[in-house]
Amino acid sequence: MVDVPEGQGLVVVPGAGTLMTATRTDRLDHLGSTLDDLRTEVRGFLDHELTTGGFVPDTDSWMTGFDAGFSARVAERGWLGMTVPTEYGGHGRSPLERFVVSEEMLAHGAPVAAHWIADRQMAPSISRTARTNRSGDTSPESPRGPSSSRSA
Repeated sequence: MVDVPEGQGLVVVPGAGTLMTATRTDRLDHLGSTLDDLRTEVRGFLDHELTTGGFVPDTDSWMTGFDAGFSARVAERGWLGMTVPTEYGGHGRSPLERFVVSEEMLAHGAPVAAHWIADRQMAPSISRTARTNRSGDTSPESPRGPSSSRSA
């Protein structure tokens, strides 16, 4: 039996054991079931990826887990560029929704290095700059995932 501090949740990852997530979305009642539903959807996707050999969990996958195919499958579900405004090619979702997706990916040891840092650090800056610089020099494809490089 694992002793879980109040306010935290558990996820069991085949091959990696039981991992603790930082949040339990049931504590965020004011947001309704949106975050719970999203967390369930993400866990279902990751469970499918694990059972079909989509990836092998790794503890440092956030830094070394480069898998362009996995990132493309994540993008197909609308989980890249989540907080980028729709007018700039993103999905216009909340930071908490992006956090739930990122937290589950990291807790499952998913290979997120191809997109995670860019989505977490660069997308907000690009969005802010694009809002003030209306020159049209933005790339609406980027949040959706078709472009890839080791640094993005």
